[in-house]
Amino acid sequence: MKKAILLLCMVGLFSTAAMAQPLAKSMFFDNWYVGATSGTYIPSSTFKISGNTEWMLGWRVGKWFTPDVGLSVEAQHFFGKKGHFSVSHTSINVWNASVLGMVNFHNWFAGYLGTPRPFEVIGVLGIGGAGLCGAGWKYVRPNYDDPHPNSLTASLGLDFTLNLGSKKQWQVYMEPRMMYELANEKENVQFNNSRALFSLNVGVNYKFMTSNTTHNFKFIEIIDPEKVNMLTDSLGILSNSAYNKDLQLANKNAEIDSLQQAIQDINRLQLIQKRKVTVNVLQPVVIFRQNKYIIDPLQFAPIEVIAKYMRKHPDSKIEVRGYASPEGVEHANQKLSENRANAVRNALIKKYNIAPERLTATGCGTTDDLFDEFEFNRVVLFIDQTKYEEEEYLEINR
Repeated sequence: MKKAILLLCMVGLFSTAAMAQPLAKSMFFDNWYVGATSGTYIPSSTFKISGNTEWMLGWRVGKWFTPDVGLSVEAQHFFGKKGHFSVSHTSINVWNASVLGMVNFHNWFAGYLGTPRPFEVIGVLGIGGAGLCGAGWKYVRPNYDDPHPNSLTASLGLDFTLNLGSKKQWQVYMEPRMMYELANEKENVQFNNSRALFSLNVGVNYKFMTSNTTHNFKFIEIIDPEKVNMLTDSLGILSNSAYNKDLQLANKNAEIDSLQQAIQDINRLQLIQKRKVTVNVLQPVVIFRQNKYIIDPLQFAPIEVIAKYMRKHPDSKIEVRGYASPEGVEHANQKLSENRANAVRNALIKKYNIAPERLTATGCGTTDDLFDEFEFNRVVLFIDQTKYEEEEYLEINR
């Protein structure tokens, strides 16, 4: 039993890790279902169908933990008077209660599509206990009179399932299954066809509505790229505005310094005029998480904008500047800023086929001057070096 549960957990972890798109968070009461089943059964030792079949009824309550793995509790009631069991004193010959582990092979091997497929195959593995209502397992040994009123059972089966309904909330399935009497009060555990029943069942399940307003698992919705572009443009405008304010302040300070220097140089009949520094900072920026240099999926939108800009301006050469917020030590932040710049440069080269010689990466270390919020300083900026004008001093003699 422990090995079976461990196997189901491993299957669930493997399938969840292999899923390309993340699932929306599920609550405890999500992905439950209830169902009923009915079918015929015969002793597997004879497998004679004609005149030898009897019938059963059952119900099932279960929950899917992932699109691939689930558990359920099942109760079955076996009826009939054709000699498979010794004579019962009630209408029910045998009842069996089991805990079933379920594996959806379609989702395991081919991946979950966001909604159930019209047809799926589900493996069933269960262990439980059987009680005999005054009957014995007569098909085990026909001349054996001890009824063995309590037994340990195991079940193996396959559900060939149709998913129906507008929201795939109904399941109808056909299930061939073997149920073994593993052990009883007098005999040890063993798998033996002479101590087993083969049944062919038909069942129906109803899956309750989940917190995500569906009846099944749901993928996390990806944000519309247009919205991402709008947010990126807005952030770029704010970034450019903050940079311009800093630049204006720097220019004002430069003008003050220039005036002070002019006063000092009047006696030497010289005047120093300082030209403004013009730097073409492109609006898109790439934001990183704290202490990370891996690019989040949503941050590829501004990188794509830069790639389009470079294709539109084939002579442009871009300097990719990485920054880190003030948390942490200086040497670590310097390395982090370099890694961020190199990560964005490599994305432009490998993902968007920009020529490496048109890109340079510079780690600018720690800063808190770009934005008021610390989180906004964990960024990469883009500088068009072809439009960068160095500071120039003109000396005018009077």
